[in-house]
Amino acid sequence: MTANDVITQVWEQLGDSVEPHRYASADLLKWLDQAEQRVCDQRPDALLTSPGVVATRTTVSALTDELTIGATFRPALIDYVTARAQLREQEQANASRATLHVQLFASEV
Repeated sequence: MTANDVITQVWEQLGDSVEPHRYASADLLKWLDQAEQRVCDQRPDALLTSPGVVATRTTVSALTDELTIGATFRPALIDYVTARAQLREQEQANASRATLHVQLFASEV
């Protein structure tokens, strides 16, 4: 699973799937890296590639980067990045949606 796989779904969640994107990929990549780190902090088993084999987490900085954690956590990553993007907006509706996505992230991890 690449960063682009997640970011594309985030753009769809945000209604921002047509270029030029309102939410820059650089911001979304920064938040995706934070999301992956938070998942790894809360769930060290997210780095297990097979019994007894632990992957080393790498920084997510480009759309072509492979994510360290598996697709099991894809929904959590999407929700976290979506929430961060919506929190950047100061509108009440986006704040409510952001809260929902933060709660989803917490329940999926």
